[in-house]
Amino acid sequence: MPLALDLPEIAPPASLWARIEAAIAPPKPRPNLWHSLNFWRVFGLGAAALAAACLLFALNTHSPIAVATLTTPSGGVFLASVETSGGGNVLRITPSSVTIPPGKSDELWLIAPGAKPAPLGLLASGQPELIKLAAGPVTGLALAISLEPPGGSPTGQATGPVIALAKFLPI
Repeated sequence: MPLALDLPEIAPPASLWARIEAAIAPPKPRPNLWHSLNFWRVFGLGAAALAAACLLFALNTHSPIAVATLTTPSGGVFLASVETSGGGNVLRITPSSVTIPPGKSDELWLIAPGAKPAPLGLLASGQPELIKLAAGPVTGLALAISLEPPGGSPTGQATGPVIALAKFLPI
């Protein structure tokens, strides 16, 4: 210590004590989300909304009960599925890579075992279609697509060539 006695006294800067107090002071608590009431309120409302949306989606989703794949000679495909909906069945038919000759329409037919084909209507070119069917089993039913004059078959039965035919397979 005798060496320190020979040194001249130097006054510390005025800001030094403020910096020392700031360095040794306990840290200010940061906001913690886990202990925030507002966070849990927003989280709870968001979770409830998500659960309600999932429930609505689950209740409105219909799973297919039968499927059929109709393939045309030119390589086009019609994918068909039957879903239960509102006490009946709904046929969803989706064309893929299907080309219809100019001046012709593609008409869809439902064929029950031992019965004549029943027309289900014309298919819009390249667009998915939803068609209501009667309630009941679809096992044994088949679909056919024929080329008809514009506006469909004039006789109520297929007059043109059948370009695709398939039976429903239950799921």
